[in-house]
Amino acid sequence: MRDYDEEILAERLRALPTPPQAWVQAAQEIPLARRGLDDIVDRARADQAFRDALIADLERALEGAGYEPHPALAEAVRADCRSSPLALRENRPAMADDLMAAPLGEVLDTLAEEGPAPGGGSAAAIVVAMAAGLVTMVARASKEHWEEAGGVIGQAEAFRARVAPLAAADVKVYTEALGALRNRDQLEARYRDQKLEAALERAAEIPIKITEAGADLACLAALLVQHGNPEVRADAAAAAVFAEAGARAAAKLVEVNLGTTEDDPRVRHVRALVGLAQEATQRALAAAQ
Repeated sequence: MRDYDEEILAERLRALPTPPQAWVQAAQEIPLARRGLDDIVDRARADQAFRDALIADLERALEGAGYEPHPALAEAVRADCRSSPLALRENRPAMADDLMAAPLGEVLDTLAEEGPAPGGGSAAAIVVAMAAGLVTMVARASKEHWEEAGGVIGQAEAFRARVAPLAAADVKVYTEALGALRNRDQLEARYRDQKLEAALERAAEIPIKITEAGADLACLAALLVQHGNPEVRADAAAAAVFAEAGARAAAKLVEVNLGTTEDDPRVRHVRALVGLAQEATQRALAAAQ
């Protein structure tokens, strides 16, 4: 290699073309992102609440924790999530977007993990969706026995299409509510109660919808037990039991998430629905004897 003095080197450097601005920006941002990433990963591994907040809304969690949510830093955190324990459940394909699209074994494994979500709300949605599937099956097998079977098929399929996405939706709203509760000290004091209440109310909206679908499906299942194909009568009764169980579980979550008095109209609403589902299930079980 030839030796150059400082003047020659300076002259050669000046002769180089100006690098693209993106290169300059990346050279400035990458070391900062790396240092910030190390701090964030260390904190996330030690702080479950911070980790849940990152999974729920990365940019908002970074900003709330005092980090500048610069795109380079946010992308670095996402990249690390894909290759480190920080991600936890986040790396499971289909888990965050659509629980119903994942293999059953993976869903069960995810429910059994240490983290709080997916939890009871997602499980309730899955059970009610299973009830809808059973109602559809029994109704299809009952076309020769009951003229209303075709209408029941359409209703049950509509309920299944409506409730299945709620399994993943519950993960999102519950994780957000839990993150807000665990990080309440980071919220501005004058808006803290208002934001916490709003987060918990959003978390209750999904279980309300699950309860409504479960109650309606229990009633449909009871009708099928009474009027449908006797060969699948027991399956219709099982659908009623599943639908009531999902509705009852979701209704309990509504009560807990709202944390209000028994006079709250939403609490009265879901309790009434559970009562209807229970009556329907009792009729179904009695008729299936």
